Amino acid sequence: MPIPKPNVNESQENYMKRCISFLVNEGTEQEQAVAICNTQWDDRNEDENDDKSFIDLLTIKSNKEFTVTNYEIKNEIIDIETQNKTVDIVLNTYLFMDHEDDVLLPGCSAKSIKENGPENNSKNPKIKFCKDHVMTVDSPGKFLILKEEKINNEEKLWARAEFVNDDIGMGLYERYLKEMIDQHSIGFLYGKILLASKDKQQGFDYNTQDNYHKYIEKLLNPEKADKTGYFFLVPEIKLIEGSAVPWGCNEKTEVLSVKSLEGKKTNLLYRMSILQKSLFNSKSEEFRYYANLEIAHIKNEIENILNIIYEPSIKSTLFKKIEPEKIDTPKGIDYNYIINKI
Repeated sequence: MPIPKPNVNESQENYMKRCISFLVNEGTEQEQAVAICNTQWDDRNEDENDDKSFIDLLTIKSNKEFTVTNYEIKNEIIDIETQNKTVDIVLNTYLFMDHEDDVLLPGCSAKSIKENGPENNSKNPKIKFCKDHVMTVDSPGKFLILKEEKINNEEKLWARAEFVNDDIGMGLYERYLKEMIDQHSIGFLYGKILLASKDKQQGFDYNTQDNYHKYIEKLLNPEKADKTGYFFLVPEIKLIEGSAVPWGCNEKTEVLSVKSLEGKKTNLLYRMSILQKSLFNSKSEEFRYYANLEIAHIKNEIENILNIIYEPSIKSTLFKKIEPEKIDTPKGIDYNYIINKI
């Protein structure tokens, strides 16, 4: 027998009347019904905190400046065309619950592709082809085709990429030919995101359980969703770029991408240096757009490193802020010199 829970903004008096009446009608003794309803009222804050954690997490996700898909599934190469030096690649596999507990739905990229894809502006499409999610003027090439289609009975986002005839473009192309690259990922902003949960959650203007039961059997890895008891549906994203990555960025191999933290730090400092110098040389609207994305991506990289170091749980990070260790700052440091060296 389900015990009624307090509704949002419901007074204790109204709740107790409703709860006791329900239990008594179900055959519970009056005294026992009062005790049960009192306990349920006293425990309401715990339920509210659980619901609030999901609401807060959705807010955090929606406000993220840049997100990269990390999968336990390969987004593979479909074909390599040697005459025109193009590759057909899978950038994303839909209906797969990733390390962020996100499930990107088929059609989520359609609006971005229509507005910013190669067919809309073939000379300079805004959705970029990158390596390792690094967006600079030294792009290895561009997308000729971006489409969402079913491939081998799975919903995919695939692309045809053409390489620039320079050292960077041809260098990446050679790596494809030598089968040194067999994984891809996308960088995006959340457009819309919904909670799907096994248990009913309060505070939402939709039924989170309906979302869960509607999609759980459609997932490629439903066992993961069943274990967590929830996932996040993403019906719309703003697609920014698609990248070739040298290894699978998933939960099991993510540490490899920061195996050498010193090397990762050097890479980030170099990118910050290039960005800093470029800020003085370009004032175009397009440059500012991509500069902001590069800044967001660098911040995302730093966040990923910290997540690996601290390994915080999803919910605990919503309420417990990790305070940095207090270190006495040495005197006499020339900060201008350090900044100029970056």
